Amino acid sequence: MQPTPNDFVKPFPSASLQYQVNDELTLKAAYTKRVQRTTTFKMTPFPEREHSETLEQGDPTLLPEFIDLVELGVIKDFGDNSFYATAYYNDIKNLVNRVNTI
Repeated sequence: MQPTPNDFVKPFPSASLQYQVNDELTLKAAYTKRVQRTTTFKMTPFPEREHSETLEQGDPTLLPEFIDLVELGVIKDFGDNSFYATAYYNDIKNLVNRVNTI
């Protein structure tokens, strides 16, 4: 089995902004880029029997997941109460899914 080279250099920035429009309204935005490496269990190429019905085997060629997360939100104050809402967008490259076969 040949080693799989993963030579790359990537920055993983995070930024968060909050802007107060007036005393009652605040807007917020955030961006995060991160890497999620899969577990060794999912990469081990040797078959393993968890129980009598399943035989699990990893994939040694799995790449790390690169995740971009964008968040937009609003906070509205009503005297002693407040309303807030946040929307998220998540983009994942090299997504790792678990697949079971019989």
